[in-house]
Amino acid sequence: MIDNKNNEKLIQGQIDTAWFVGATYGDDDQLDNFIEQGIWKNGYSDKYLDQVRSMQKGEKIVIKSAFTRKYELPFDNRGHMVSVMAVKAVGTITSNLNDGQTVQVDWLEKFDEPKQWYFYTNRTTVWRIDNTSWMNKALLDFTFKSAQQDYSKFANAPYWKERFGDSPKNDVRFKWANFYESFADKLLSHKNDRRALTAFIIELANEYQLSYIIGKDLDDICPFTVMGIFNRGVTEQNRKALASALAQFLSVDEPILESFEAIPILNNQKSWFFANEKNRGERDIDNL
Repeated sequence: MIDNKNNEKLIQGQIDTAWFVGATYGDDDQLDNFIEQGIWKNGYSDKYLDQVRSMQKGEKIVIKSAFTRKYELPFDNRGHMVSVMAVKAVGTITSNLNDGQTVQVDWLEKFDEPKQWYFYTNRTTVWRIDNTSWMNKALLDFTFKSAQQDYSKFANAPYWKERFGDSPKNDVRFKWANFYESFADKLLSHKNDRRALTAFIIELANEYQLSYIIGKDLDDICPFTVMGIFNRGVTEQNRKALASALAQFLSVDEPILESFEAIPILNNQKSWFFANEKNRGERDIDNL
């Protein structure tokens, strides 16, 4: 059960370390189950085991999810996609079972409307935050003390200044960045079922005579191999055409690339990031 009195103590104290963790595995959101059982559980048997074992009694834990947004933001995003993290619940770790899977948690608060945090986010399932940097401290204060995020300070920090700062550059060199971000986000919609994506890649390969794909009995594909289709040593005209076709299939809402300046290209003889079905492990593509 969630005890609001405990939450008052949490808000008043200094937070040194917090674990920002995911609660969705596949299509299953475990948030309510975790709160009801008083636990958080790592949904993977082969990832994050050491990090989970390192979680200590008394440290804070936060259930979050990360995504991107372009519209209806509380600040001027200048038309760019922005990283968002939803803070859904906070608690205190009371015990670690040391199996790399489960910690027991005193859940202090579940937010009916998840709190929205911008710019400084992380998609990984387990993310440790301490108070040793101004960004980390701001995130901890936002999460546990209801402090308002200073959007301007983050927007003008070096990583985001070129796109979101008060004096954005009009001569942005790497104009492909937004396209790649949007492309990657849309590609995630095929994470759990890649059949339609694979079928489209086969059609695309036949249309553009991509000999390294044609006749390979393609049964699955990973995200890096998909993006590699327009990052190979072919003409810029064909790269743009392939990127455009893939973007249309994925419903990417960013303009098609004007330039590929500074993007490394794959070796045409090494354009696969995974082995054929006979030689690859069961989770190789999922891991990618």
